[in-house]
Parts: sequence; C-alpha cells; structure tokens
Amino acid sequence: QELDALNASSPDPSSGGDASGDVAFLYCSHDGGTSWQASQSVHGLDECSLAFLPPGATAADSTGIPDVLMNCRPPCNANGCDQHRVQLVWRDGKVISGPTRLEGVIDPACQGSVVEHAGVLYLSNIASTHARERLTVRHSSDAGRTWSRNGTLIWAGFAAYSQLVPPAAAGAEATVTTGSVGVGVGVGSLGVLFEAGRASPYEGIWFTHVPGVVAPQLGGGG
Repeated sequence: QELDALNASSPDPSSGGDASGDVAFLYCSHDGGTSWQASQSVHGLDECSLAFLPPGATAADSTGIPDVLMNCRPPCNANGCDQHRVQLVWRDGKVISGPTRLEGVIDPACQGSVVEHAGVLYLSNIASTHARERLTVRHSSDAGRTWSRNGTLIWAGFAAYSQLVPPAAAGAEATVTTGSVGVGVGVGSLGVLFEAGRASPYEGIWFTHVPGVVAPQLGGGG
C-alpha cells in the first residue's frame, strides 16, 4: 500500500509532453515500491495532500487498498484564486468523487495537510481569504464529506505551509523529518509542523501539538 502525490506544472505522464499548467495525479505501487504507475490527471489543481480514508468509510479498490482522499489548495487563474479548498476521492488510480469545492473551508491559496487518525480525518490549512495567517486544524468524522465549522486555531498570526503528524500509539514513537531535523511527536496528541512568524509567515519552522487528539493504546483488545 504505497502511494505518492505529484503536482506537476508540466508535463504530466498523460499529457504527451504538452505543457498545460498545474496538474494533480497519483503515483501508486502495489509491490512495495518496486514499480509505480501514474493515475489519471486532474488539471488545474496544485499542492495536494493525501490520506487513506478510514476503514469501512468507502469501498476498497481491486487490491483491497482503501480509497484515497486528496485535498488541494484553491485553484487559481488569471482572474485570481477561488479561496476555497478542493477535494477528490480516488480508487484504482481514478477519481470517483470530485473535484468538490469545500464551501466552508476558506484558504488564500496555500498548501495544507490531511491525515487520518483513529477513524477521523484532520486538515491543517490557512483559514483566511486575504493573507497567510490563522493556521487552523479541522476534523471530519464522515470521510471528508463535511468538516468542522471553525476548527482549532493553532496560530492566529502569520503562517504558511504545514504538515500534520499523527500521534504515536503508547509503546511506539512517531518522528517527522524535515531536512536533516527529526521532530519526535511522542505519545499524546496530533502534531503539526508549520511555517510561521510574527512579522512574516517565513521566519521559522514551528512545531506544536493539537489538543484533544489522543493516541490509541497498542495491543490488548478493546
């Protein structure tokens, strides 16, 4: 169950070398990364994040792999950016739902992050329509069909790109690596690594925990 998201300006694998702007697609592997296959392409999308949908939320593909949620920054054109995030669901390398404009999830056209933890999806993004500020984490308990209205405000000041890190289960350890720096999330709550600052979104890379998202226990039923 290996996959990766690639956002290509041009060309993408199915374009025949034709430069056609932003394109979102998946590379999927069913043999542990020995070989990879490109999915269909969706034009006009960029900087997408992926998460497997919770078990049982939707059907699985022909190999038993759960459907994949792709959440992308708002699309832009010569007239500006839409200011709402866009979402798709993939199965067997094909889009089965979307692209869907997320009406309640505003964004000034900035990268975000989506992860699944304990049957719930979490999304970090910039909850503003005019500036890169107000990094917020929302959740969805219905496989991304709806997202929490206000979410949890992580940082009210300037912020930009972010990466959510699921909490480690008791007895395990989670680490996210950025460059040569490893950040241990530890046991307890969801982590978020993000660009932020007091005068600019790009003063530094910050890390914090998202309150209320706890880790499961390893082993022992129940």
